[in-house]
Amino acid sequence: MSAQDLAECENVATATGFSPRRAWYIVGLLTVLFIFSTIDRTILALLAAPVSKSLALSDSQMGLVIGMGFAVLYSLAGLPLAHWIDTKTRRTLITFGVVAWSAMTVASAFAHDFTTLLICRAGVAFGEAVLSPAAISMIADMFPRHKRALPVSIYASIGGIMASGAFIIGAGVLQLARPLSTATGIEPWQMTLILLGAPGIALGLLFATTVEEPPRVEHHSDEKADLGAFVGYLKANWLFYAPFILGVGVLAIFIYGQMAWLATILIRDHGFTVEKAGYTFGGVGMLGGMIGTLLIPQLTVRIERARPLRGVPITQLALVILAAPFMILTPTSPHVPILLAGVFLTVTLAASFAVLMPLGFQSYGPSRMRARLMALYLLSTNLIGLSIGPIAAVYFAGLWEGTARPLAHGVATIGMIAAPIVIACYVTSYRAVRKVAAAAS
Repeated sequence: MSAQDLAECENVATATGFSPRRAWYIVGLLTVLFIFSTIDRTILALLAAPVSKSLALSDSQMGLVIGMGFAVLYSLAGLPLAHWIDTKTRRTLITFGVVAWSAMTVASAFAHDFTTLLICRAGVAFGEAVLSPAAISMIADMFPRHKRALPVSIYASIGGIMASGAFIIGAGVLQLARPLSTATGIEPWQMTLILLGAPGIALGLLFATTVEEPPRVEHHSDEKADLGAFVGYLKANWLFYAPFILGVGVLAIFIYGQMAWLATILIRDHGFTVEKAGYTFGGVGMLGGMIGTLLIPQLTVRIERARPLRGVPITQLALVILAAPFMILTPTSPHVPILLAGVFLTVTLAASFAVLMPLGFQSYGPSRMRARLMALYLLSTNLIGLSIGPIAAVYFAGLWEGTARPLAHGVATIGMIAAPIVIACYVTSYRAVRKVAAAAS
């Protein structure tokens, strides 16, 4: 670290009361919480086959539990919670959210039918709706502007890496749960949910007792936090933000449709066990997630040097154009290596967006509006993507009934519809970025 950088860090520490070491501890703890959050929201996609068998659920019911049952409450709670995050104590809200979603994950193990499982899933969603908007807001107030990219990337990268890595952890915990279930009489999928949910409660209490609320850093003394100012800002910049946020939501329809059913496709169409499907999908996806979250943002930084404040939409557009053929053609392949190659590329795409979207909000958004911008992004990816993706795959699979691999054809059909829409969105946002970039510079 140069003398200038050290001096700036000391100045920030003096202004906020946070040393760099303390700030990085909080980033690390937020990242661990995000890991558990991602596992708890993803695990039912791996356990879909045994849960469906145990509770006598159809594919449509399981699709609703994995998708809409989580996404609707997560999305609807996000904006009012984000308003509190922008104006209230973030540490308290995060603690409540972590304990709530972890307890509901444990409660899911004791669901006895579709309705009770759906209620538990909604409880997980409500707790998790707090974390990311609050985390991005806190990180922005603990680091100077030009040093936020690294902590934001580290935090946001977990969403991209663990979206698939959760399948590896889930498969490992399922293996651990099998002998425990024999001893307790609890089914392996139930024991898996208990083992995954319980540690989150302890982590929530650790966060409450070891983390202090950082003071808010405002770039302008007249910066407003009220709803009217936020709506006015969006209206003034809608031509950028509307396609920027909508595009990732449409992309998420395909990504969540694929993620929800890939393990089931490997089990039904290719003879995998649940654990093998988890390890295989998790391994391939985790590698793609690492590339998407660690290498793609570096490409964005290089573009930023040549085209200031334009690197994010340029990178997004290029990635979607590259991935479009794989979204359409590879899900139906009868050859597992080709199927997994397509998964690798599309997971890389999704993981990069998990970092690029928060970086875009950090670059363009006013300090007291970032949490709500993040909430709009999460609203789009969840209310559009997660709500529609898993059930859309089942619907389109019904149109392919009687053919080989109907569920895989359902996922491919989503890709055929989504890819051109997403490309159009990011062409539009790139053309409109100049105005919002000028206001942020």
